[in-house]
Amino acid sequence: PIPYVEWTDYHDEVLIRFSPEIMPYLINLKTNFTQHALSEISELNSKYAVILYRWLSMNYNQYEHYSVKGGRREEQIDRYRNPEIGMKELREMTDTITEYKRFTHFETRVLKEPLAEITNHTSFNVIYEKIKKGRSIDSIVFHITKKQVADDISYKLDDPAYIDDKIRQEE
Repeated sequence: PIPYVEWTDYHDEVLIRFSPEIMPYLINLKTNFTQHALSEISELNSKYAVILYRWLSMNYNQYEHYSVKGGRREEQIDRYRNPEIGMKELREMTDTITEYKRFTHFETRVLKEPLAEITNHTSFNVIYEKIKKGRSIDSIVFHITKKQVADDISYKLDDPAYIDDKIRQEE
């Protein structure tokens, strides 16, 4: 997909040229479906936290998109906000097929610790529940909510141009 990369250390510029075959796929991407906030991912230390964050944000972005734009049934929209994943698929996604044979170890290393990290360092609050089939865990349902972020305008209060403009608006 990237046949040519050139870096000039004098200007700290990187030139990346994509192959023509991949350009239609890059141009036709829908917004927010594949975007992740790098500032949030950079705070995550665990590889499982990054993997889960990317998957959860993909689902939540689809929830936000379809809840505003429509085009999906209510239960489909709810599945984006509360995505369910089978244990086999989760183990494949996290590359833990042969690791953490006991579910308690898997749960601690791949679910509890990474989700605590995601909740502490990103804009998501994530909890999960285990779905059993018989005596074994069949799948995991994640419940994603977005943290409320207040608008921070405190930096503007020290700006004389902002204060002058506010006075002019009031007049």
